Amino acid sequence: MGGNREADKVLEEASGYIASLLHSSGGVQGSGDVSVLGGTMLAGEAYLKKIRKRVGRALHYFYGYQVAVGGLMRMMQNLGLDVDRATRDRFLRELDDRISSLPRDSVMENLFFAKPPGRFGTFD
Repeated sequence: MGGNREADKVLEEASGYIASLLHSSGGVQGSGDVSVLGGTMLAGEAYLKKIRKRVGRALHYFYGYQVAVGGLMRMMQNLGLDVDRATRDRFLRELDDRISSLPRDSVMENLFFAKPPGRFGTFD
């Protein structure tokens, strides 16, 4: 039981830090999307709930390895191509599919998980 308490303490502290960054940057004011990105999102729903509670609005979440898709989309925009959420989501699914086809040991060694989480998007 003590381990769960300690883990919860770590998630509380980490979620407080993320929320303070979002608040201090002005990221939670206005009508735009609020997105969080990083390997810590792999901690799952309990962590996202804590951030969401502190931020006070829906979050879009992505995992650290998925940042590659953002770079690809920026390049496409710089080339004058239209990109939208459907394109982003298709690229994210394709990335997960490609990773899933790689040897499990290689994925573990490089990305620190056995298989992609298979989810991303909005957490209300």
